[in-house]
Amino acid sequence: MLTNNVSDFVKIVDFGIAKILPQAGLDLPRLTQTGELFGSPVYMSPEQCQSKELTERSDVYAMGCVMYEALTGKPPFVADNLLATVFKQCHEDPKPFARVAAGRKIPAEVEAVIFRAMEKDPDKRYRSAEEMRDNLHYYCFFSCLRGCGWLSCLEL
Repeated sequence: MLTNNVSDFVKIVDFGIAKILPQAGLDLPRLTQTGELFGSPVYMSPEQCQSKELTERSDVYAMGCVMYEALTGKPPFVADNLLATVFKQCHEDPKPFARVAAGRKIPAEVEAVIFRAMEKDPDKRYRSAEEMRDNLHYYCFFSCLRGCGWLSCLEL
């Protein structure tokens, strides 16, 4: 959602109860149902799945999931139902980019930033979105020096 009063500001919103149609013939559990957990299970942090206290690191986890899907074209954890998706969020590591998006040239450093954001233990994640952004900026600066071309893609 873009705001009118700031030209360089984007707000991400999740209405949580919107209906999402199946993609590519898959009937994915994209949203929880009324009366269940609140949130989109494919983006929920392990602590949110377990009804534990949420912090800014929970949002960092969700952003890692969004970035994973944006770069690979697939959510990091897909299952046939809500409980199986929640289990994967809590107990499985995301598949490496090379396995999920073969042929895409996603730098290992970008993968490392996203996988750190998606650590199961909140204490191993970035403390804030700003820290994650700074890490991406650091990588982009040096990739620009190497002529990798990722700087223009990841201007944050």
